[in-house]
Amino acid sequence: MKFSTAILSAALVLGASTTSNAFSSQKSSLARNAVRIHSAPLSSTTEGDTTAATSADTTAAENAAANGLNDTGRAPLTPEFQGARDAAAAMLTKSLPNPALEKPLMHFMDEYFASLATSAKAGNKNLDGSEVTAEQAMKTFMSTLQYGMKYGLGVGNDKGKFIFEDVRHRAMRGDGRGDARYETEEMKAMLGEDLSTDFYAAGCDFFRPSMDLENSLVLGRENLEKAREQIDNGENVIFLANHQSEADPQVVSCLFEKVSPEMGDLAAHVTYVAGHKVTTDPLAVPFSMGRNLLCIHSKKHIDADPETKPAKSRQNMSAMNSMLTGLREGGMAIWVAPSGGRDRRDVSTGKIPIA
Repeated sequence: MKFSTAILSAALVLGASTTSNAFSSQKSSLARNAVRIHSAPLSSTTEGDTTAATSADTTAAENAAANGLNDTGRAPLTPEFQGARDAAAAMLTKSLPNPALEKPLMHFMDEYFASLATSAKAGNKNLDGSEVTAEQAMKTFMSTLQYGMKYGLGVGNDKGKFIFEDVRHRAMRGDGRGDARYETEEMKAMLGEDLSTDFYAAGCDFFRPSMDLENSLVLGRENLEKAREQIDNGENVIFLANHQSEADPQVVSCLFEKVSPEMGDLAAHVTYVAGHKVTTDPLAVPFSMGRNLLCIHSKKHIDADPETKPAKSRQNMSAMNSMLTGLREGGMAIWVAPSGGRDRRDVSTGKIPIA
């Protein structure tokens, strides 16, 4: 089993014009990374996140008038984006099989439209040089919502919800890539017309327009190159990171792509150690389908229910064994947040302390 000569630690801070240490080794500080993302970190659809988001919106609304914001604390949308947002909201309401999902999904949608509206106002461009538009926001959001309905809830899918591969999941990149899973009748029936869909690329395309990539920095690129060389030589590299939003893996990929195509390939190779919710939250499911994952239960969730604790503990042991197998094979890149959770926004200050 080969390990890299230094463990590379990475910290991504998702906030306007914020810079922090990003790539550093045990020997010396090697890099910093500034990521600009337009709007608050995009939330998941879990109950706890919804409560936190509602609390944040309430606090922001108290000072909205003084800051020229609307009643949620967000900048008002332009007529084009507001119209697209309202049309998407109407379609969302009609399509939901469970009314309880409406509130958290509406919150997520509002965050997304606000983010892309800010990006468009700033003059940011898509990869092909085209403008970020309201039509794009609606089309991308609704497409992702349909993936969530189909694979996260099993709506309109004869095979039901997408079932992840035990504790270690390999990214679904589409057929034609030599992936034997796509040759099985079960997978063909599950994906149907989405058999050729690259869920990794779809996730990046969803979040990329909300990032101010032109003004984002990736410093210490020589370290990233060193990590790639070590992986190519069969060594293992572990990235240690802080964790601020559901979009963190996509932000990592888009920043690596900015460095070079080779680094973009490295980003696609990374395996993320993730909590079990990424495979059960309906809206998170299509993004998780496109990622290499090792799924574990945090200590908090293991202890929350004594009856399921033994099964969760066995699953964690299985995850560790699977990771050990990958490390023994070599050439593995693992991304893990040692804090065990996301850095939560302090609604009283608007700042995000590191967990």
